[in-house]
Amino acid sequence: MDFLNIVVLYVLGFTICLLLYLFADSNFLKRGPIGKLRKLSWKLLRHIVPWNWIEASLTQAHILLNSRNQVFRVLFGTMMVLGHIEFILDIVPMLYRFVPDENHVVIPIFLVFLNFYFYHKCCMEDPGIINAKTVDRYKNVYPYDGRMFKSGVTCVTCHLEKPARSKHCSICDRCVHRFDHHCIWTNNDVGGLNHGSFVLFLLSHIAIMVNGVRMASRSLYLYTQHYKLMQTSVMAPDGSMQSITLTVLFQHLFMTFPRIVFMLVSFALLIPMVGTFALYHVFLISANQTTNERYKRVSDTDYNPVESVILNNRTKSRKITKTRPDEKTRRTAITYDRGLLINLYEVFFTKTFLSNNRKHK
Repeated sequence: MDFLNIVVLYVLGFTICLLLYLFADSNFLKRGPIGKLRKLSWKLLRHIVPWNWIEASLTQAHILLNSRNQVFRVLFGTMMVLGHIEFILDIVPMLYRFVPDENHVVIPIFLVFLNFYFYHKCCMEDPGIINAKTVDRYKNVYPYDGRMFKSGVTCVTCHLEKPARSKHCSICDRCVHRFDHHCIWTNNDVGGLNHGSFVLFLLSHIAIMVNGVRMASRSLYLYTQHYKLMQTSVMAPDGSMQSITLTVLFQHLFMTFPRIVFMLVSFALLIPMVGTFALYHVFLISANQTTNERYKRVSDTDYNPVESVILNNRTKSRKITKTRPDEKTRRTAITYDRGLLINLYEVFFTKTFLSNNRKHK
């Protein structure tokens, strides 16, 4: 099999696994052919692998993903260090060899320091922790909508009145103002005080990968042009000489510069993934929403019926009726959208926004 075909199959398999993970809760994947295949595979796995091994693996995975730990911080730092070591050892020397008059390090250095700055803020910055000292600061920032956030509700864990748009994080064991989600990569919550830093971290990380793709592809292109690889001939299986194809060229470049090609392909796969995630959060802050609120809203407006049991007095039988959420309540719900500019100001200048909000109160 040609090397390029192997890469295509790898990318296709990676994409399929990603889609299966993202839409794992859909009815099609749960009850359709894929869901049946997944159940069959799970049964076969239980017959092949001892159950105590499976249970131990699931327990460790649960601890890793649902408890505060430094594993993903270390993993992220390791990947960043290895990527920049590859950049220094392979890409920079090649660029300076073929284009010695240009500066090839200023932009990467600027981007990596910018990225680590926002990553540090995401890891160490207060996301908006609500405790006995800060609850008064946050409880009047947003009005209660009476549906997702109701007045007078007390957190059963913190034993504090829950401000509107707050949520208790079970992993960090604390309530967070304007809670969005818990991020395993930062080992911290994304909330009202650091949502802007989180978005800037994502955007700066995308910039690093885009610049990496640009510099890696340029170095390979300069190498190909310098040695006139596209004008060379290769021996075909029948012994005849033929012009080089893109598949053969790609395979030659991979065998000559495996680390550069691997990084190039990896970044090309990661950019759409991280970019989609970043665009989703840009949409959230521009609409003044959070991931937690969108999840609650989708659950509330879902078409899954709400079952109510009616007891027939004559036959003593139970009849199940199916109703949908109140459309009038849904239409009249409070929206926190204040317009694009104010929404952005609220996220990226949070402390000023909270200070002004307290003065107006």
